[in-house]
Amino acid sequence: MANGNGWTLKLVSIIATIIIGVILFMGNVVRGNDLTNREEHKDINVSLGDFRVEQMRQGTILERIDNKL
Repeated sequence: MANGNGWTLKLVSIIATIIIGVILFMGNVVRGNDLTNREEHKDINVSLGDFRVEQMRQGTILERIDNKL
């Protein structure tokens, strides 16, 4: 009976080690994706800011043209 308990303990240890390894791996994957997404969002926000400035500039030019007509 003692030999059977040792075998189950080894099996539980192996399964627990695998589960912990998978959880740590997935945590790293999620963290890496989060950091990548944050960098992409910074780039998008900068692009949107530039687009808004350009849009306002174009609107000002159109208003000037409209005023001259």
